[in-house]
Amino acid sequence: MNYSTYWSILDTPSHQIQSNIIFLFVSIVSRLSYFLIKRFKKDNNEGDKPLLLRGTGFFACLCLIGFVVLTFIYEDKSVEYATKTISSPNTHLIEGVVSNFKRNYRNTRGGTVSSESFEINGITFEYCDELFAKFNSFSKTYNNSIYNGQRLRIRYKPNSIENRILMIEIVR
Repeated sequence: MNYSTYWSILDTPSHQIQSNIIFLFVSIVSRLSYFLIKRFKKDNNEGDKPLLLRGTGFFACLCLIGFVVLTFIYEDKSVEYATKTISSPNTHLIEGVVSNFKRNYRNTRGGTVSSESFEINGITFEYCDELFAKFNSFSKTYNNSIYNGQRLRIRYKPNSIENRILMIEIVR
């Protein structure tokens, strides 16, 4: 059977946005602010223009140093680590039909939290949208992508508490 990847840990925001790029972006914006202040801010001899120039210049240099350090000294290897984790012999692969699919709701201080659970060949999987108390939902519940009778292939890492889903593949 042909499978296509529905979700993977490589799809999470922590693996898509790299911190060195954020430092580079903030450095560029700070440098642009520096030149705009230098060009268009009028000096009223109150000391605010030199203070703004020093502050934005210092911040731009600090962010540029952060970019260089994170790019060349402390390289981000999270994507390589996640790829190795997915293909590791310690991960398990299960293929089968979804059964006992359930959607549960519970009230918390941040709002209503939904969780979805299902089984494949007697192994239980569960995920929820509790991250950041409904600020953002990375689990994509409510979309009916997983349902009873559906054929899935899941790469997961078992531990004593839960089975950590690393990749979900759906039959094309």
